[in-house]
Amino acid sequence: MMQAPSLRALIDRFHDATEARAWFVTHAPGIGPKQASMFLRNVGMSYDLAILDRHVLNYMTALGIYSGVRLSIASLTQYRRLEAALRQHADCLECPVGLLDWAIWIVMRVANRKMEPIAI
Repeated sequence: MMQAPSLRALIDRFHDATEARAWFVTHAPGIGPKQASMFLRNVGMSYDLAILDRHVLNYMTALGIYSGVRLSIASLTQYRRLEAALRQHADCLECPVGLLDWAIWIVMRVANRKMEPIAI
């Protein structure tokens, strides 16, 4: 297992964010692809990773990019495949996939709240 004097030193050893994410998913118990992607984005490593949460997956379903029923993707292989589909969509919009998924998350979260019944 790779060791480093600090978390920053560990992250700096990877060639890219995809390699770092794979390492975290494999070596950090309880960290899945979504959590690893979010962590690496939040520490400023890259906007080239997507955070595929339920809001983003619902958006992808609405566009026909994703046809599954699962709103959580645990397999790194399946996560990469769906991320590649979203990245292709982001490329068409000339936007980094990590910024597009953030925008999708905001819009879909607000849209879903507006569709919930209001308790009186």
